[in-house]
Amino acid sequence: MGATGCWTHRDGRPPSQGDRLANPGCFASSVIVGLQQAGLSRALRGPLHVSAVGGASTAHKSQRGGLRLARRLTDHPHADEVTRALPGARVASFALMVAYAQSGGILATVSGTCDPAVPLDAGQDTLDVDDVLGTPRVAHRVVRDGAAFTLAAALDNIVFPVENAARLVCALL
Repeated sequence: MGATGCWTHRDGRPPSQGDRLANPGCFASSVIVGLQQAGLSRALRGPLHVSAVGGASTAHKSQRGGLRLARRLTDHPHADEVTRALPGARVASFALMVAYAQSGGILATVSGTCDPAVPLDAGQDTLDVDDVLGTPRVAHRVVRDGAAFTLAAALDNIVFPVENAARLVCALL
């Protein structure tokens, strides 16, 4: 985001005609932004496996439970959002869960393989959803062993999408 509070490219340029602007779902955003922040989005090799836990605010208001697994494990619409946002990415599994004891937020874990020569941003040593609640921040942690990586990313599932939508509207004005 640029100094004006509007969406910009990483080098500070404003969006231009032909740029793809989107506001993906909160689960997809945790994966997309986490991969981008860690430096993995352009270094991916092979399929991604995603497991994500969201707080009660990620569930439909009519649902209740303890720790519930989503019905769709391979063909979830958020998996398609990830592949559209990251050319070359392929999501092999996308398992979503709701932890009703947590009020909100998402902690997504992504595993896969990447180009081992690409430098990565390791992110934070500790990662807790509570650290990002009430903010538009996405926090991440990544570890790599050769070409294999495991990434975890946390975001507030209400504040992040709203902030992202506001940046996109600003960019279109």
